[in-house]
Amino acid sequence: MEEYSIGDKLLDSTMAVTTPIKIAIIIDTATLGGPGKGILQFLRHETSGKYSYIVFNFKYRSPRSTQFIDMARDAGCDLRLLPQRFKWDPSAVLHALDIVRSEGVAIVQSHGYKAHAIAQVVTQTLGKPWLAMAHGWTCEDWKVRMYNALERLMLRRADFAGAVSPPLFQELLSLRGTKRPTRLILNAIDPTEIGGQETGAEIRARYGISASACVIGVFGRLSPEKGVLDGLEAFAEVATSSQARLQLMIVGDGQEYGVIKARVCELGLDDRVTLAGYQQEMKGYYEAIDLLMIPSLSEGLPNVLLEAMSFGIPAVSTRVGAISEVIREGENGWIAEPGDYRGLARRIEQALADGNQLSTFGANARRSLHPRFSPQRRAKEFVSIYDELLRSSN
Repeated sequence: MEEYSIGDKLLDSTMAVTTPIKIAIIIDTATLGGPGKGILQFLRHETSGKYSYIVFNFKYRSPRSTQFIDMARDAGCDLRLLPQRFKWDPSAVLHALDIVRSEGVAIVQSHGYKAHAIAQVVTQTLGKPWLAMAHGWTCEDWKVRMYNALERLMLRRADFAGAVSPPLFQELLSLRGTKRPTRLILNAIDPTEIGGQETGAEIRARYGISASACVIGVFGRLSPEKGVLDGLEAFAEVATSSQARLQLMIVGDGQEYGVIKARVCELGLDDRVTLAGYQQEMKGYYEAIDLLMIPSLSEGLPNVLLEAMSFGIPAVSTRVGAISEVIREGENGWIAEPGDYRGLARRIEQALADGNQLSTFGANARRSLHPRFSPQRRAKEFVSIYDELLRSSN
């Protein structure tokens, strides 16, 4: 078979190559959140054969393993852990440089501000092309806002940038201008990848929720930008005025867990609200609910929305990020304004007003996902970016 240089191998994207070209993907995450899920999903569905992947994560002093590391190992990823004895340990950069150089990595891809910082040093030092992904920003304190500003600065300098939602894509365009390429790469969903052995009926039985109850779910990280307290207030209004036996199931953990639990008690909703904590296997929890509520104050394109829709569960959500481009009001879900818990409560009442509406909207939600949010489509988007970066670097 004819040999080519790395830059030449992909001048024709259909060209066979002798050995896969190596891509380094750097991410700093402990939990299996949206970006981490997206990486592992991409690696499962990228079948071009043109590329192979090294995934970089960080080795902290404690804990020695994390959920993302465990899942990446279980998936058979080529996982490399960068040493991280303290927050900005320079040995992480040196270690990444050594691996990228010795392994002959052709492209570096990064997710998050720390990964971007390492990718920028590595690619500038070694003259490699750099793809930086933006997943959105939160603003709960000054430290997070400082890191956001740092990430925006680095995103300006990447050779190629990707955004997971249309609003974020527009923000990147304003940051980067038109000279450096930027592309929208939507999150994707495959319901067969959502794990769990328990059925929805078994989940309800475990928490003492009647099979005849109407269950609203709030799934995700319990942090300020997720607006879970607003969601709780909205539920309290509906539960007070409604004759239906409503239940709220909150699945997730985070810094606001204690505040939310205390507010549940203050509202006298102990028998109506289930705090299930963090759950890794979510299949049964989606099957257990009738309606998903997303009360967020800030989002990109949440995986939880796509996952619920894949199970035929419609959503009531705030108008943040790309959610309003996925939920079509009056067809497959309902939209309220962020921070307006009374408006959210009115939308929940509309959703529950007609007994057949939830199933109709849920079926519409499932049908609206494909092929726009298929993992295969998303994998091809990344491969086309790699092709373009190698052509440009040549």
